[in-house]
Amino acid sequence: SQALEELRLLTGYELFTAHTQEANWKLAHKILMPAFGSQAIRDMFSAMMDILSQLILR
Repeated sequence: SQALEELRLLTGYELFTAHTQEANWKLAHKILMPAFGSQAIRDMFSAMMDILSQLILR
């Protein structure tokens, strides 16, 4: 999108602005996938629910 291209001009070709065919996206994807894969998210669920409960009580 146009907004993404404008953001790329400001921030450079970072993970969140990279196109999937770019080398930097592929490298970041390879590094981050284990931390954000299905099993990792399941493992974080209990902690996320605890934090959510605390936020609701505020």
